[in-house]
Amino acid sequence: MASGAELRRLMEDICSEIGFRHFALIHHDDLRKDKPGLININNYPPVWADYFIERRLYIEDPIVHACLRTNAGFSWSNLSDLIRLNGRHRTILEHAGREGLNEGITIPACVRGERSGSCSFGGPRDGTALERYMMIAQLVGAFGFAAARRLASGNELVVPQAPRLSPRQRECVILVGQGKSDWEIATILGLSPITVKHYLADARRVYDVPSRTQLVICAILDNEIGLSELAPWQYVHLVG
Repeated sequence: MASGAELRRLMEDICSEIGFRHFALIHHDDLRKDKPGLININNYPPVWADYFIERRLYIEDPIVHACLRTNAGFSWSNLSDLIRLNGRHRTILEHAGREGLNEGITIPACVRGERSGSCSFGGPRDGTALERYMMIAQLVGAFGFAAARRLASGNELVVPQAPRLSPRQRECVILVGQGKSDWEIATILGLSPITVKHYLADARRVYDVPSRTQLVICAILDNEIGLSELAPWQYVHLVG
């Protein structure tokens, strides 16, 4: 694959061939910033794409959250099988639906040491049977994202990104994800509650988020912490 434009044209052709109007190859990250290696190749409706990026909806998007629960492709109508949909999730899905993204298939693309990503096909034409195309979507999504990674890295070996959180910040974020309060975290780590508060405030600034829940989600998406480090029930609460 010689260029992003060529990959986009190929993805558009495949997307149309299997009965969808739109596709997106993206990293689950702040796409407002032009960072090295960041993937964002799509033909989503501009109104929705701009809104999604400017509002940083990747932090709250139920499709992104569902990607953390599986390594297999899934249809958007089956999201409730993967996460517990809340009011904010439903609002995002309804808004996307009004822009023509009422249904689709998403293939998670998570590589250890890199930010998470996905390939999605959305806006099926009338009569498109999603389950019929799940296997081909899985194959195209995996190879499409791999091609995008190579292009984003200049066809060089992708080096795992350096940690964005300090060891102490990371410990605090993991304990937040386990539902611990600042006082409990301080007791566990042998720190003062004020020190814990400062660590978490600094970590939130790294991701430019206001809440503890958003901080944990961003750290998971960025592969700074793993799901195995969080209690399963707490994880469901955070992302579902």
